[in-house]
Amino acid sequence: MNDKINQYVSKFQQQNPQFIANLKYWFPVDEPRSIDQYYPIARLQEILEELGYQQKLLAHFSPEWNGQRNGADVFTPYINTVHPTPLDSLHNEYNFHAVGY
Repeated sequence: MNDKINQYVSKFQQQNPQFIANLKYWFPVDEPRSIDQYYPIARLQEILEELGYQQKLLAHFSPEWNGQRNGADVFTPYINTVHPTPLDSLHNEYNFHAVGY
């Protein structure tokens, strides 16, 4: 898996030399909906770090107004699984304060 990711990033760098210097984040999946998507995000971030890439993953969230989706908390399982830094996840300000993140 590491080789495939390294090949992808290398190809992206070669095809976009003017852009890669300003790239701060990779966008893995829009609105991860379950823990089944959280584990691959965590592993991908680990691989990027192992390969020495500085860019982090940036996940976007749009749960319900109470920070839940289908009656289940969205942020706590994600935070406990992926261990993002605060700027590595986008979510609206309303939910930001609800979880004290």
